[in-house]
Amino acid sequence: MNFNHIVGIDITKRTFDVAHCQHTTKDSMAHHAFTNNSKGYKQLTAWLKRENIALNQVLICLENTGL
Repeated sequence: MNFNHIVGIDITKRTFDVAHCQHTTKDSMAHHAFTNNSKGYKQLTAWLKRENIALNQVLICLENTGL
């Protein structure tokens, strides 16, 4: 499967930090932090749309912090 975008998400109890880079231009990196609740998840999807990221073209990797 080919992905045009890579999104890394670091999840904590209160927030999650999202970093995005385009697969073809790894020099440009976008970052945003969201609250870890339903409002934050809605803001994440809106941000991905503003960044022109189609969900069927993105590889998303998650990392939790703690146990």
